[in-house]
Amino acid sequence: MLKLPRAVVVMEPSNTYLFDVKWSPARPLVFAVADAAGFIHIYDLGVDRVAPVVSFQASSSNSNSKSASVNNPQDKKEN
Repeated sequence: MLKLPRAVVVMEPSNTYLFDVKWSPARPLVFAVADAAGFIHIYDLGVDRVAPVVSFQASSSNSNSKSASVNNPQDKKEN
């Protein structure tokens, strides 16, 4: 009998559509999710494997463009 792969972790950050997911380029266990309600949910799998470590409203729900970006401020190069 063929065994189907199963999800390791299932996350449901929002009841609305999800528009974007970005992994941190500096921290491999951190990613952000942007939802249709204008919220950004930041996950750190090293802290909690199911719930976001922080969620905040980034824009109004009328906006058609959502984007999430996770960057480490220590990685910014000074000019």
